[in-house]
Amino acid sequence: MKKIIPVMKNQDIIMTIQDISAEGEGIGKYEGYTLFVPKALPGETIKARVLKVKGNFGYAKVEELLEPSAARQEADCPAGPLCGGCTLQHIKYEETLKIKQKQIQDCLERIGGLTGIEVMPVLGMAIPMHYRNKVQYPIRQGKNGAAQIGFFAPNSHRIIEAPTCCQQDPHTDLILQTIRQMMAKHNITAYQEETGRGLFRHCVIRKSALHKNFHLTLVINAKSISPNIKNAIIETFAGDPQISGVSINFHTEKNNVIMGRQTECILGEQYVEDYIGKYKFLISPNSFFQINSAMTEVLYQKALEYASLTGRERVFDLYCGIGTISLFLAEKAKEVIGVEIVPEAIADARENAKRNGIENAEFYVGKAEEVFPKLYAEGRGADVIVVDPPRKGLEPAVIETIRQMQPERVVYVSCNPATLARDLKLFVGEEKEEEREGSVLTGSQGQESSLATGKKLARYQVMKVQGVDMFARGGHVETVCLLVKV
Repeated sequence: MKKIIPVMKNQDIIMTIQDISAEGEGIGKYEGYTLFVPKALPGETIKARVLKVKGNFGYAKVEELLEPSAARQEADCPAGPLCGGCTLQHIKYEETLKIKQKQIQDCLERIGGLTGIEVMPVLGMAIPMHYRNKVQYPIRQGKNGAAQIGFFAPNSHRIIEAPTCCQQDPHTDLILQTIRQMMAKHNITAYQEETGRGLFRHCVIRKSALHKNFHLTLVINAKSISPNIKNAIIETFAGDPQISGVSINFHTEKNNVIMGRQTECILGEQYVEDYIGKYKFLISPNSFFQINSAMTEVLYQKALEYASLTGRERVFDLYCGIGTISLFLAEKAKEVIGVEIVPEAIADARENAKRNGIENAEFYVGKAEEVFPKLYAEGRGADVIVVDPPRKGLEPAVIETIRQMQPERVVYVSCNPATLARDLKLFVGEEKEEEREGSVLTGSQGQESSLATGKKLARYQVMKVQGVDMFARGGHVETVCLLVKV
């Protein structure tokens, strides 16, 4: 029997919002049918217009607030109603922390099947503005032919230009204006996604809080840069005392990836130097570095607390990036082994260890799911393992190797509560006998590890879960979790 949907497109309805998604969409039901409504808050009664109807759910927009929530506030960003960036800026900051705490809890229960676990209140910022040390702007050709530089509108690739952004350093706006003027003066074309033509694709601006200056990376749709364009860029930025360097990144593939693999510094310094706590870090254009330096120190101190190091442990730091967590761990551990897929990041990690006088950390470049099992097969075990994977979470081979290695503690740093919950379920759950018997790990050359085959997989208990608000006014939340071997 065909399901009857009680709404149709462009219909106006009265509904009450019951919940909110991680991206700030209100969730309500109309005659049992679920609707997602951006910018609507739990408890609000609204007049909504239905925009899209699917089989089990649909989308609507707020036409009128009939009973607004006490948690609502006016967005203070000039691009707030249109920009797809800060999805929670219409909500009072204290309430956003509660929303993120609930998001973590819901994922643990719904995806991980983990009940009875206390999620601590999310650690927030004193002033949740102007905190980003890096921003990536798409550059596109507008309808009038002029370059547009801004953020994408929600669920589209339409550029929203704003006079300022409340999460960036104000000097960023001046850099963008300089790029626009340079492009107009020298007839530099902007990228067109439809045709794949046009030169400038993105600009990436990274701030050094240590030196109060900026590094600019211009992503171009070419395999090399012409002398004329290179000279125009140097001429434009050479006299700016707040620009420490300019790099060109070459990216010709038609995809949504922001940066290509090859980068060339054409002016000043190739690196940004910044600090977290007492450690200074060199950061190259292609390397990952947390975008909120103040809250990164809070996050890493919590990870270090959960690791409970005494100075006798060997620690693996998987997905180590430029060695940020590694250096914090090395101060308290006997030995730290970092693994990271990006070669430039590992080069940065080795240099950062040297610059900070860290002699008990070593770093390997490669995929964690390949390098980590290989090191274990060679007899390199660990007492504590720290993982900080990308949003997709851990590869199955990484989880299996950890359970084979059986460290006493695992500290999981996550930027995605959904994949965190999925992975925790695998750490906590009982293994099946056929899985144990069939468990085989291989090194990078495909050799079977005798250490791995047939060995019982350890189980872990989730002991502590703490959210950290790295992305104030946005929907994402960072989580650090402690697992202890049962």
